[in-house]
Amino acid sequence: MKEGRGKPMRRAIEEIHQFLGDDSISTDGEDLKAHGCSEWSSTKIGRLPVAAVFTKSTDEVSSIAKVCHNCKVPMIPFSSGSSVEGHFYARGGISIDFMEMNKIVAFHPEDMDVVVQPSVSWMGLNDQIKDSGLLPVDPGPPAKVGGMIATNCSGTNAVRYGTMKDWLINMTAVLADGKIIKTRKDHAGYNLNGLFTGSEGTLGIITEVTLKLAPIPEVTGVAVDVIYRIGGTSREWKKSPTLFFKSSGTKAGVTDNIVCVRKIVYQNGSDDFEVERDAEKQHALWAARKEAFWSMLCLRKSGSEVWSTDIAVPLSKVPDLVEVSKQDLGNLGLFGSMLRHIGDGNFHESIL
Repeated sequence: MKEGRGKPMRRAIEEIHQFLGDDSISTDGEDLKAHGCSEWSSTKIGRLPVAAVFTKSTDEVSSIAKVCHNCKVPMIPFSSGSSVEGHFYARGGISIDFMEMNKIVAFHPEDMDVVVQPSVSWMGLNDQIKDSGLLPVDPGPPAKVGGMIATNCSGTNAVRYGTMKDWLINMTAVLADGKIIKTRKDHAGYNLNGLFTGSEGTLGIITEVTLKLAPIPEVTGVAVDVIYRIGGTSREWKKSPTLFFKSSGTKAGVTDNIVCVRKIVYQNGSDDFEVERDAEKQHALWAARKEAFWSMLCLRKSGSEVWSTDIAVPLSKVPDLVEVSKQDLGNLGLFGSMLRHIGDGNFHESIL
Protein backbone atom coordinates (compact mmCIF):
# COMPACT_ATOMS: atom_id res chain seq x y z
CA MET A 1 0.00 0.00 0.00
CA LYS A 2 1.54 3.31 -1.07
CA GLU A 3 2.18 5.79 1.75
CA GLY A 4 0.04 8.47 0.12
CA ARG A 5 -2.92 6.11 -0.03
CA GLY A 6 -2.18 4.13 3.11
CA LYS A 7 -3.78 6.33 5.77
CA PRO A 8 -7.19 6.86 4.11
CA MET A 9 -7.31 3.19 3.11
CA ARG A 10 -6.57 2.01 6.65
CA ARG A 11 -9.11 4.47 8.01
CA ALA A 12 -11.77 3.16 5.61
CA ILE A 13 -11.04 -0.46 6.54
CA GLU A 14 -11.20 0.36 10.26
CA GLU A 15 -14.52 2.20 9.95
CA ILE A 16 -16.09 -0.56 7.85
CA HIS A 17 -14.81 -3.13 10.33
CA GLN A 18 -16.45 -1.26 13.21
CA PHE A 19 -20.00 -1.39 11.84
CA LEU A 20 -19.87 -4.70 9.91
CA GLY A 21 -17.83 -6.85 12.29
CA ASP A 22 -14.95 -9.31 11.97
CA ASP A 23 -16.59 -11.73 9.53
CA SER A 24 -17.56 -9.12 6.96
CA ILE A 25 -14.17 -7.83 5.85
CA SER A 26 -11.07 -9.70 4.73
CA THR A 27 -7.50 -8.75 3.90
CA ASP A 28 -6.43 -12.37 3.45
CA GLY A 29 -4.18 -12.84 0.43
CA GLU A 30 -6.24 -15.64 -1.11
CA ASP A 31 -9.47 -13.66 -0.74
CA LEU A 32 -7.87 -10.63 -2.37
CA LYS A 33 -6.54 -12.72 -5.24
CA ALA A 34 -9.99 -14.23 -5.83
CA HIS A 35 -11.45 -10.71 -6.02
CA GLY A 36 -8.68 -9.22 -8.14
CA CYS A 37 -7.96 -11.57 -11.02
CA SER A 38 -9.20 -14.64 -12.87
CA GLU A 39 -7.53 -17.42 -14.80
CA TRP A 40 -9.56 -16.72 -17.95
CA SER A 41 -9.30 -12.94 -18.29
CA SER A 42 -6.90 -11.34 -20.76
CA THR A 43 -6.97 -8.16 -18.66
CA LYS A 44 -4.08 -8.16 -16.20
CA ILE A 45 -4.19 -5.23 -13.78
CA GLY A 46 -1.34 -6.19 -11.47
CA ARG A 47 -2.97 -4.60 -8.39
CA LEU A 48 -5.19 -6.59 -6.07
CA PRO A 49 -7.85 -4.96 -3.89
CA VAL A 50 -6.68 -3.96 -0.43
CA ALA A 51 -9.75 -5.50 1.20
CA ALA A 52 -12.83 -7.54 0.33
CA VAL A 53 -16.05 -6.57 2.10
CA PHE A 54 -18.97 -9.01 2.31
CA THR A 55 -22.31 -7.24 2.42
CA LYS A 56 -25.83 -8.44 3.19
CA SER A 57 -28.14 -5.49 2.46
CA THR A 58 -28.64 -2.22 0.60
CA ASP A 59 -28.18 -0.29 3.84
CA GLU A 60 -24.80 -1.93 4.43
CA VAL A 61 -23.71 -1.08 0.89
CA SER A 62 -24.78 2.51 1.49
CA SER A 63 -22.72 2.69 4.69
CA ILE A 64 -19.68 1.21 2.93
CA ALA A 65 -20.02 3.71 0.08
CA LYS A 66 -20.24 6.65 2.49
CA VAL A 67 -17.01 5.58 4.18
CA CYS A 68 -15.19 5.04 0.89
CA HIS A 69 -16.49 8.36 -0.45
CA ASN A 70 -15.31 10.27 2.62
CA CYS A 71 -11.91 8.54 2.56
CA LYS A 72 -11.62 8.86 -1.24
CA VAL A 73 -11.10 5.10 -1.57
CA PRO A 74 -12.11 3.37 -4.84
CA MET A 75 -14.66 0.56 -4.62
CA ILE A 76 -16.05 -1.95 -7.08
CA PRO A 77 -18.88 -4.51 -6.80
CA PHE A 78 -18.15 -8.22 -7.16
CA SER A 79 -20.55 -11.15 -7.59
CA SER A 80 -19.38 -14.19 -9.57
CA GLY A 81 -16.23 -12.71 -11.12
CA SER A 82 -17.03 -14.39 -14.44
CA SER A 83 -16.06 -11.41 -16.62
CA VAL A 84 -13.40 -11.98 -19.26
CA GLU A 85 -12.70 -8.25 -19.64
CA GLY A 86 -11.72 -7.47 -16.04
CA HIS A 87 -14.81 -5.47 -15.02
CA PHE A 88 -14.43 -6.46 -11.37
CA TYR A 89 -10.78 -5.48 -10.85
CA ALA A 90 -10.52 -3.11 -7.89
CA ARG A 91 -7.07 -1.69 -8.79
CA GLY A 92 -6.01 -1.37 -5.18
CA GLY A 93 -9.37 -0.29 -3.76
CA ILE A 94 -12.08 -2.14 -1.86
CA SER A 95 -14.01 -4.99 -3.46
CA ILE A 96 -17.65 -5.20 -2.31
CA ASP A 97 -18.70 -8.85 -2.47
CA PHE A 98 -22.42 -9.61 -2.98
CA MET A 99 -22.14 -13.35 -2.41
CA GLU A 100 -24.65 -13.23 0.46
CA MET A 101 -27.11 -11.02 -1.42
CA ASN A 102 -28.41 -13.94 -3.45
CA LYS A 103 -32.09 -14.05 -2.52
CA ILE A 104 -35.27 -13.98 -4.58
CA VAL A 105 -37.04 -11.20 -2.68
CA ALA A 106 -40.48 -11.56 -4.28
CA PHE A 107 -42.01 -13.51 -7.15
CA HIS A 108 -45.22 -12.30 -8.79
CA PRO A 109 -46.29 -14.90 -11.35
CA GLU A 110 -49.58 -13.09 -11.94
CA ASP A 111 -47.61 -9.96 -12.96
CA MET A 112 -44.83 -11.92 -14.70
CA ASP A 113 -42.08 -10.24 -12.71
CA VAL A 114 -39.58 -11.13 -10.00
CA VAL A 115 -37.57 -9.07 -7.48
CA VAL A 116 -34.04 -10.34 -6.86
CA GLN A 117 -30.77 -9.38 -5.21
CA PRO A 118 -27.69 -8.88 -7.42
CA SER A 119 -25.97 -12.19 -6.74
CA VAL A 120 -28.86 -14.35 -7.93
CA SER A 121 -27.72 -16.44 -10.89
CA TRP A 122 -29.87 -16.46 -14.00
CA MET A 123 -29.72 -20.25 -14.20
CA GLY A 124 -30.70 -20.68 -10.55
CA LEU A 125 -33.53 -18.19 -10.96
CA ASN A 126 -34.93 -19.98 -14.00
CA ASP A 127 -34.72 -23.29 -12.19
CA GLN A 128 -36.76 -21.95 -9.26
CA ILE A 129 -39.48 -20.33 -11.39
CA LYS A 130 -39.48 -22.89 -14.21
CA ASP A 131 -43.18 -23.68 -13.85
CA SER A 132 -44.32 -20.06 -14.06
CA GLY A 133 -41.95 -17.93 -16.13
CA LEU A 134 -38.53 -17.45 -17.67
CA LEU A 135 -35.71 -14.89 -17.68
CA PRO A 136 -34.69 -15.51 -21.30
CA VAL A 137 -31.32 -13.73 -21.38
CA ASP A 138 -28.64 -16.44 -21.34
CA PRO A 139 -25.00 -15.33 -20.97
CA GLY A 140 -22.25 -17.58 -19.57
CA PRO A 141 -23.46 -20.09 -16.97
CA PRO A 142 -21.76 -18.42 -13.93
CA ALA A 143 -23.25 -14.96 -14.58
CA LYS A 144 -25.25 -13.19 -11.86
CA VAL A 145 -28.04 -10.65 -12.31
CA GLY A 146 -26.10 -7.63 -11.01
CA GLY A 147 -23.25 -8.14 -13.44
CA MET A 148 -25.66 -8.96 -16.25
CA ILE A 149 -27.29 -5.55 -15.84
CA ALA A 150 -24.00 -3.71 -15.34
CA THR A 151 -22.71 -5.08 -18.66
CA ASN A 152 -26.06 -5.22 -20.51
CA CYS A 153 -25.25 -8.82 -21.35
CA SER A 154 -26.83 -10.68 -24.22
CA GLY A 155 -26.23 -14.35 -25.06
CA THR A 156 -27.44 -16.96 -27.49
CA ASN A 157 -31.11 -15.91 -27.12
CA ALA A 158 -30.48 -12.26 -28.03
CA VAL A 159 -32.06 -12.37 -31.49
CA ARG A 160 -35.41 -13.52 -30.11
CA TYR A 161 -35.43 -11.93 -26.66
CA GLY A 162 -33.05 -8.97 -26.78
CA THR A 163 -30.49 -8.06 -24.13
CA MET A 164 -30.66 -7.41 -20.40
CA LYS A 165 -31.96 -3.85 -20.82
CA ASP A 166 -35.16 -5.25 -22.31
CA TRP A 167 -36.04 -7.16 -19.11
CA LEU A 168 -35.41 -4.56 -16.42
CA ILE A 169 -38.42 -2.90 -14.75
CA ASN A 170 -36.69 -1.03 -11.93
CA MET A 171 -33.71 -1.21 -9.62
CA THR A 172 -32.34 -0.04 -6.31
CA ALA A 173 -28.84 1.37 -6.55
CA VAL A 174 -26.32 3.01 -4.24
CA LEU A 175 -24.47 6.03 -5.59
CA ALA A 176 -20.80 6.78 -4.92
CA ASP A 177 -21.64 8.98 -1.91
CA GLY A 178 -23.89 6.33 -0.35
CA LYS A 179 -27.22 7.79 -1.46
CA ILE A 180 -29.86 5.13 -2.21
CA ILE A 181 -31.99 5.64 -5.31
CA LYS A 182 -34.78 3.69 -6.99
CA THR A 183 -35.29 3.79 -10.73
CA ARG A 184 -38.37 3.15 -12.81
CA LYS A 185 -39.06 4.43 -16.29
CA ASP A 186 -42.61 5.67 -16.83
CA HIS A 187 -44.10 8.49 -18.89
CA ALA A 188 -42.16 11.18 -17.04
CA GLY A 189 -38.50 11.65 -16.24
CA TYR A 190 -35.25 10.22 -17.47
CA ASN A 191 -34.76 6.57 -18.33
CA LEU A 192 -32.38 5.78 -15.47
CA ASN A 193 -32.79 2.06 -16.10
CA GLY A 194 -31.28 2.54 -19.53
CA LEU A 195 -28.56 4.78 -18.12
CA PHE A 196 -27.44 2.30 -15.46
CA THR A 197 -27.72 -0.76 -17.70
CA GLY A 198 -24.33 -1.26 -19.33
CA SER A 199 -22.62 1.40 -17.18
CA GLU A 200 -20.29 -1.27 -15.72
CA GLY A 201 -20.44 0.01 -12.15
CA THR A 202 -19.36 3.57 -12.96
CA LEU A 203 -22.65 5.23 -11.97
CA GLY A 204 -23.66 3.24 -8.93
CA ILE A 205 -23.88 -0.16 -7.26
CA ILE A 206 -26.96 -2.26 -8.04
CA THR A 207 -28.44 -3.88 -4.92
CA GLU A 208 -31.92 -5.03 -5.99
CA VAL A 209 -33.78 -5.34 -9.29
CA THR A 210 -37.24 -6.13 -10.59
CA LEU A 211 -37.17 -8.14 -13.80
CA LYS A 212 -39.81 -8.90 -16.37
CA LEU A 213 -40.34 -12.55 -17.19
CA ALA A 214 -41.21 -14.24 -20.45
CA PRO A 215 -43.87 -16.94 -20.83
CA ILE A 216 -42.52 -20.46 -20.98
CA PRO A 217 -42.48 -21.52 -24.65
CA GLU A 218 -44.89 -24.25 -25.63
CA VAL A 219 -42.11 -26.02 -27.55
CA THR A 220 -38.34 -25.61 -27.89
CA GLY A 221 -36.32 -27.14 -30.70
CA VAL A 222 -32.52 -27.32 -30.86
CA ALA A 223 -30.75 -27.96 -34.15
CA VAL A 224 -27.08 -28.37 -35.01
CA ASP A 225 -25.63 -27.80 -38.47
CA VAL A 226 -22.31 -29.59 -39.04
CA ILE A 227 -20.82 -31.23 -35.97
CA TYR A 228 -17.45 -30.92 -34.28
CA ARG A 229 -15.70 -32.56 -31.34
CA ILE A 230 -15.53 -30.65 -28.07
CA GLY A 231 -14.65 -31.68 -24.54
CA GLY A 232 -16.92 -31.38 -21.53
CA THR A 233 -20.05 -32.88 -23.11
CA SER A 234 -21.55 -36.34 -23.01
CA ARG A 235 -20.92 -37.24 -26.64
CA GLU A 236 -18.24 -37.26 -29.32
CA TRP A 237 -18.31 -34.75 -32.15
CA LYS A 238 -16.81 -34.41 -35.61
CA LYS A 239 -14.22 -31.69 -36.19
CA SER A 240 -15.96 -29.08 -38.32
CA PRO A 241 -17.31 -25.55 -37.94
CA THR A 242 -20.73 -25.77 -36.32
CA LEU A 243 -23.89 -23.67 -36.09
CA PHE A 244 -26.30 -24.16 -33.19
CA PHE A 245 -29.93 -23.08 -33.61
CA LYS A 246 -32.60 -22.75 -30.95
CA SER A 247 -36.24 -22.11 -31.76
CA SER A 248 -39.01 -21.68 -29.21
CA GLY A 249 -42.68 -20.79 -29.31
CA THR A 250 -45.74 -22.68 -30.49
CA LYS A 251 -45.40 -26.18 -31.89
CA ALA A 252 -46.37 -25.00 -35.38
CA GLY A 253 -43.98 -22.04 -35.24
CA VAL A 254 -41.02 -24.15 -34.14
CA THR A 255 -41.74 -26.74 -36.84
CA ASP A 256 -41.85 -24.03 -39.52
CA ASN A 257 -38.59 -22.52 -38.27
CA ILE A 258 -36.79 -25.87 -38.37
CA VAL A 259 -38.02 -26.60 -41.90
CA CYS A 260 -36.84 -23.17 -43.07
CA VAL A 261 -33.43 -23.42 -41.38
CA ARG A 262 -32.85 -26.97 -42.67
CA LYS A 263 -33.50 -25.80 -46.23
CA ILE A 264 -31.10 -22.85 -45.91
CA VAL A 265 -28.22 -24.79 -44.37
CA TYR A 266 -28.38 -27.57 -46.96
CA GLN A 267 -28.44 -24.97 -49.73
CA ASN A 268 -25.20 -23.62 -48.27
CA GLY A 269 -23.28 -26.89 -48.16
CA SER A 270 -24.12 -28.37 -44.75
CA ASP A 271 -22.71 -31.84 -44.10
CA ASP A 272 -25.29 -32.69 -41.47
CA PHE A 273 -28.33 -31.22 -39.73
CA GLU A 274 -29.53 -32.68 -36.46
CA VAL A 275 -32.71 -31.70 -34.60
CA GLU A 276 -33.67 -32.63 -31.05
CA ARG A 277 -37.01 -32.08 -29.31
CA ASP A 278 -36.33 -34.20 -26.23
CA ALA A 279 -35.31 -31.91 -23.34
CA GLU A 280 -32.37 -34.02 -22.15
CA LYS A 281 -30.97 -34.47 -25.64
CA GLN A 282 -31.42 -30.75 -26.30
CA HIS A 283 -29.37 -30.04 -23.20
CA ALA A 284 -26.63 -32.38 -24.42
CA LEU A 285 -26.46 -30.57 -27.76
CA TRP A 286 -26.55 -27.07 -26.27
CA ALA A 287 -23.95 -28.01 -23.65
CA ALA A 288 -21.35 -28.16 -26.43
CA ARG A 289 -21.79 -24.42 -26.96
CA LYS A 290 -22.19 -23.45 -23.31
CA GLU A 291 -19.23 -25.51 -22.08
CA ALA A 292 -16.83 -24.81 -24.93
CA PHE A 293 -14.86 -22.20 -22.99
CA TRP A 294 -14.32 -24.54 -20.04
CA SER A 295 -13.11 -27.15 -22.51
CA MET A 296 -10.48 -24.66 -23.66
CA LEU A 297 -9.35 -24.21 -20.07
CA CYS A 298 -8.89 -27.98 -19.81
CA LEU A 299 -6.52 -27.91 -22.80
CA ARG A 300 -4.04 -25.58 -21.12
CA LYS A 301 -0.54 -26.84 -20.55
CA SER A 302 1.41 -25.98 -17.43
CA GLY A 303 2.42 -22.32 -17.47
CA SER A 304 0.06 -21.33 -20.29
CA GLU A 305 -2.90 -18.96 -20.09
CA VAL A 306 -6.18 -18.50 -21.92
CA TRP A 307 -6.88 -15.08 -23.40
CA SER A 308 -10.53 -14.37 -24.17
CA THR A 309 -11.96 -11.67 -26.40
CA ASP A 310 -15.48 -10.29 -26.75
CA ILE A 311 -16.35 -8.05 -29.69
CA ALA A 312 -19.32 -7.34 -31.95
CA VAL A 313 -19.42 -6.43 -35.62
CA PRO A 314 -22.20 -6.00 -38.20
CA LEU A 315 -23.61 -9.37 -39.27
CA SER A 316 -22.28 -8.98 -42.80
CA LYS A 317 -18.72 -8.70 -41.44
CA VAL A 318 -18.77 -11.83 -39.25
CA PRO A 319 -17.48 -14.24 -41.98
CA ASP A 320 -14.62 -11.86 -42.81
CA LEU A 321 -13.71 -11.53 -39.14
CA VAL A 322 -13.66 -15.31 -38.71
CA GLU A 323 -11.34 -15.79 -41.68
CA VAL A 324 -8.97 -12.99 -40.66
CA SER A 325 -8.85 -14.30 -37.08
CA LYS A 326 -8.06 -17.83 -38.27
CA GLN A 327 -5.26 -16.50 -40.47
CA ASP A 328 -3.82 -14.44 -37.61
CA LEU A 329 -3.83 -17.44 -35.28
CA GLY A 330 -2.06 -19.55 -37.89
CA ASN A 331 0.53 -16.88 -38.68
CA LEU A 332 1.31 -16.45 -34.99
CA GLY A 333 1.45 -20.18 -34.31
CA LEU A 334 -1.31 -20.00 -31.70
CA PHE A 335 -4.15 -22.37 -30.91
CA GLY A 336 -7.57 -20.88 -30.34
CA SER A 337 -11.29 -21.52 -30.50
CA MET A 338 -13.99 -19.25 -31.88
CA LEU A 339 -17.44 -18.97 -30.33
CA ARG A 340 -20.23 -16.66 -31.40
CA HIS A 341 -23.84 -15.83 -30.64
CA ILE A 342 -23.89 -14.98 -34.26
CA GLY A 343 -27.40 -13.59 -34.49
CA ASP A 344 -26.25 -10.29 -32.96
CA GLY A 345 -22.76 -10.32 -34.50
CA ASN A 346 -21.01 -11.15 -31.23
CA PHE A 347 -17.70 -12.97 -31.42
CA HIS A 348 -15.51 -14.61 -28.77
CA GLU A 349 -12.03 -15.91 -29.46
CA SER A 350 -10.22 -17.91 -26.77
CA ILE A 351 -6.48 -18.15 -27.37
CA LEU A 352 -4.05 -20.49 -25.63
